Amino acid sequence: MLELKHLKKYYRVGDSTTKALDDVSISFREKEFVAILGPSGSGKTTMLNVIGGLDRYDTGDMIINGKSTKNFKDTDWDATGITPLALSFRTTTSLDTSGSSQMSNSA
Repeated sequence: MLELKHLKKYYRVGDSTTKALDDVSISFREKEFVAILGPSGSGKTTMLNVIGGLDRYDTGDMIINGKSTKNFKDTDWDATGITPLALSFRTTTSLDTSGSSQMSNSA
């Protein structure tokens, strides 16, 4: 149903380039429940944004139901059946040593 093949995504600001996705390949089966875990800055949100059509990948390919998305236009995403994409962000509360509560977003 959904396959990512060697996806790469870079963000460029001035002379600086940041790799957000570096050769990501993964397949998802129909009706499969998946949890995407990793440390902050590891590319989780970028990958979800690419899958949901909110952001474009630089190289590689994403295949949805056997169809490449390399040349998709904005209007092509409506026919994928992937939208609306539900993203779940978990918010956790932790206590620091002073006893005050801290909120952290671990997406």
